[in-house]
Amino acid sequence: MKRLVKSFSIFVATALFVSCSSPVDIPESDQPLNTLRQEFMNPPNSARPRTWFHVMSGNMTKAGITKDMEAIHAVGIGGVLLFNVTQGIPIGPVKFNSPEHIELIKHMATEAERLGLSFGVHNCDGWTSSGGPWITPDISMKKVVWSETFASGGAVDIVLLQPDSFEDYYEDIATIAYPTLPGEFENKTNLPKITSSQPDLNIDVI
Repeated sequence: MKRLVKSFSIFVATALFVSCSSPVDIPESDQPLNTLRQEFMNPPNSARPRTWFHVMSGNMTKAGITKDMEAIHAVGIGGVLLFNVTQGIPIGPVKFNSPEHIELIKHMATEAERLGLSFGVHNCDGWTSSGGPWITPDISMKKVVWSETFASGGAVDIVLLQPDSFEDYYEDIATIAYPTLPGEFENKTNLPKITSSQPDLNIDVI
C-alpha cells in the first residue's frame, strides 16, 4: 500500500521586539551610534523585507500593478518576488506566458525600478515548485483526509464514507477502530449546521 505524504509550505515571519525605556541622548561625536540610530529610523533598502507578489489566476492589469507596487513601497517593503498562482478563484483575462502576460511582467519590473524596489520571478510557479500540466494527481503534493463513522460494538459490516478528494484522486491509508470516548459521542448529538458554497463538497465527511 502506498503511503500519502502531507506536504506543508511553511512561511516564517520574524518579528523585531525593541525594549524602550527613557530616551538616551547620544553625543554627536559618537558617529557609529548616530549612524545606527539613523539607519534604524530609516533603514537602507538592503535591510528592508521583501514580499511575495501573488498574481491570482491571471487577474492582473497595469493599473492594478502600479497601485500595488506603490502601496508596497509606501509601507517600507524593499522588493517583491512575482508568484503566478491559482487557488480556485475565477480565472482572469490574462493567460499565463501569453504576450500580454509578458508585457505586464515587464511593466511590473519597470515599476519596481521606478520605485527603487528589488524585483524577482519565482523559478517555477506552483506550490513548492511542483506545478504544471505534467504533474498528475498521483504524483502531486497530497493532504491527509479522513471521515468518522460511529457503529455499535461487536462484528461490524459497514461501508465507510470516503473522505473529500480532489481531481478524482483518492487512496486509502488505514482504517482505525477504537472505543468511542463519552465526549466524542455526546458532541455528535449536537452538531453545528455546516454549509458550503462549493457545490461538489460532501458535507457528510466534514
